Amino acid sequence: MNKYKFLFSGLIKTLLVVAFLITLFGVGYNIFNLIAVKNLTTLNIAGYVLLIVVNLLVSVICISIVISSKYFIKNGNLYTNFGIIFTKIPLADITDVIHFLKSDKLVLYYGENKYTVVVISPTLFADFVSDLTKANPEIAYSVKNAEEKQ
Repeated sequence: MNKYKFLFSGLIKTLLVVAFLITLFGVGYNIFNLIAVKNLTTLNIAGYVLLIVVNLLVSVICISIVISSKYFIKNGNLYTNFGIIFTKIPLADITDVIHFLKSDKLVLYYGENKYTVVVISPTLFADFVSDLTKANPEIAYSVKNAEEKQ
């Protein structure tokens, strides 16, 4: 089973790093307040603890997006993991895979008017399509220029 890593743009990578750093700062700041501020009420302590937990959850989500975002084929399904979000598309439902040259995007069409853009490195398109069509030979693959209509 091949796994195809999600390809993040530079902007998304930057935003994930910034979000992670902000959450680390939030954890540190709230721990500092728990230690340094005198005469905290129970409500203040609960608020700081809640903020620490929320910041830790957001940092875990950021890390999971970077580490576990991928596509893979298993048991007749195409699975997509995007951090903590998991989706499953039955291979039997996929009708077409189209590589749009102008945008250099690979798009899967399935079900009734549903589609998903596969966000992997263009160097992996051929292997990905090969794995899909081996698993379901009924899937049609085509390449389209910008001028062509669907």
